[in-house]
Amino acid sequence: MRSARWVLMSLVLLVVGPAWGQTGGSVDERLEFLEERLDASKRHGQYWQWGWMGASVGGLAITTTIAAVDGGNERTGNIVEATKSVIGVGYLALRPMEARLGADPIRQMPNSTASDREARLRAAEDLLQTNARRSEERTDWRMYAGNAVLNGAGLGVTLAWGETGAAWVNFAAGMALGSLQIWSQPKRPLSDWQEYQQRFGSPNASRTEWWIGPSRRGHGVAFNLRW
Repeated sequence: MRSARWVLMSLVLLVVGPAWGQTGGSVDERLEFLEERLDASKRHGQYWQWGWMGASVGGLAITTTIAAVDGGNERTGNIVEATKSVIGVGYLALRPMEARLGADPIRQMPNSTASDREARLRAAEDLLQTNARRSEERTDWRMYAGNAVLNGAGLGVTLAWGETGAAWVNFAAGMALGSLQIWSQPKRPLSDWQEYQQRFGSPNASRTEWWIGPSRRGHGVAFNLRW
């Protein structure tokens, strides 16, 4: 009777277990989706990264040159603008747009074994989630507040030196360009990440493993769960 009960329990676990641990889609299916969506935002990420880097470097070169040769009333304003350009270049260098890489970092990882593919899957999920969080900054008021603080500080310094006209022009231009830089970040990764979770489930759930084996005492079976 006891043996029959254990056999019945084993059959139940064999039927229910896979449905319980499954979140939808094989590792290969998930990787195909992730790599496709990562590549979909690659060109936009590259345009954003190198476009704004070029604009910042160009602005730095122009304002630095003018400040060096012009001793007139707008010299302070040009120094302030050059400083803001340095901050912009540093920001883009220290916090580059990861979407510009597409799925290239994932393809460079080993892909020989099942463990390799699991590692690639985790890395791809992390990368798309990182890109999605960056996309959320497009509507994050804190990013726009930071832009206002930076340009407000430049306005205050320029006004303190009596360059009223240049101060307000530079402030308006800085606010407009800074807001455009924030808003123009790739937005697709956010919807791609949401679709991935809807289709395949939570990444944490995808890493859940279960197996059935003999109990330590050798009587019946044991059900094990690891995540």
